[in-house]
Amino acid sequence: MRLLCYRYFQILNKPFWFLLFLFAGVASAFAQTGNVILANLARTNVSCFGASDGTASLSPTGGVPPYTFLWSTGETTASISGLSAGPYGYTITDAVGNTKTDGFSILHPGPIIANASSSPITGCLPQFSGTAAVNPSGGTPPYAVAWSNGQTGLSIAVLDRGAYGYTITDSNGCTREGGLSVLGPGPIIPQIDIRHISCFGNGDGSAALSPFGGTPPYSYQWSTGATTPSISGLQNAVYSFTITDAGGCTRPGDFSIITPWPIIPNLTVGNSGCFGGGSAALDPVEGTPPFTFLWSTGETSDSISGLTPGSYGYTITDSNGCTDSGSFDVEDQSAPVSCRIGILNTPTAGNNSGRLEAAASGGTPPYSFEWSNGQSGAVIGGLAFGVYEVSITDAEGCSTVCSVSL
Repeated sequence: MRLLCYRYFQILNKPFWFLLFLFAGVASAFAQTGNVILANLARTNVSCFGASDGTASLSPTGGVPPYTFLWSTGETTASISGLSAGPYGYTITDAVGNTKTDGFSILHPGPIIANASSSPITGCLPQFSGTAAVNPSGGTPPYAVAWSNGQTGLSIAVLDRGAYGYTITDSNGCTREGGLSVLGPGPIIPQIDIRHISCFGNGDGSAALSPFGGTPPYSYQWSTGATTPSISGLQNAVYSFTITDAGGCTRPGDFSIITPWPIIPNLTVGNSGCFGGGSAALDPVEGTPPFTFLWSTGETSDSISGLTPGSYGYTITDSNGCTDSGSFDVEDQSAPVSCRIGILNTPTAGNNSGRLEAAASGGTPPYSFEWSNGQSGAVIGGLAFGVYEVSITDAEGCSTVCSVSL
């Protein structure tokens, strides 16, 4: 036997090995098909409704390795990911051009449906309650539910009307967010406007209630006995109230009316003992700064001076318009020092022969005399023509000034 021909070729899309033998002058043939390509597809479905996290992977056997891949997504790797739910196809080609083409689907769970419900607020505090609930379906049970008020569970008790948000999480970690409203009157909220006493000693405090919630209309009862929404003429004290709504629910409360501290003038009176040497100064504390001042002399600063013996008054006003008034006395002072200057001699031209004599009265003797030309004593001489001043000081230090033209 002798081998005449060896060839591989494809018939009807199937590989054949075709061998031709010559034996005793007679030809014979033997043919055998190759192995069929098996895809061995592995896939994972989408975890959550609307997600794109599906995967697919091919691990082919049979045929003639190596293989090439072409997916309906256009990718050419053995594995693909980031798949949304839907149909996909692939083609595997082996080393000799044989192909395997097929398709598959990536599935997804259904969407989580909340099936939310609520019951309205009923009753009065502290037995005041309503409910908010969800009854999930779809997704992948079991479910966990978290509410916007911090509570957890499929159903929660609520104490106030309003909107409540929820987040449902299934066993795959898929979530569904939503919200619902709980109706009902809600608790009574007092909302009180308090006006404290304006100034120490006044009785002008007031309070006014503007409630909401509950079931209007409302009735009122104050600790003063009043039944109106507002009261006035209040002194420095603690007061209470009770609001009752149309459903018979009540809301008590209390508050304080406060009075400001009185203005304390902190007056200082000074007196030098000399005539016109009185003074006064105010340095108020408490009250509500800043302060303004008005003296009986008409001055508006916080201190005055040059006061002679007598009675004086003042008024202090703080930033709230509160006032404090008072009076004080400047005690007796010595009589004012008075003086006169006599001309003893008038100078002549070219001759400094002028002489002056000063005399003092009032105050407390003895007196000292100081002249503007530097001389001292009651009598001075050797003077030329000109203007001369003398300062006279008594024993208490009180002084006066006189002048003369020579």
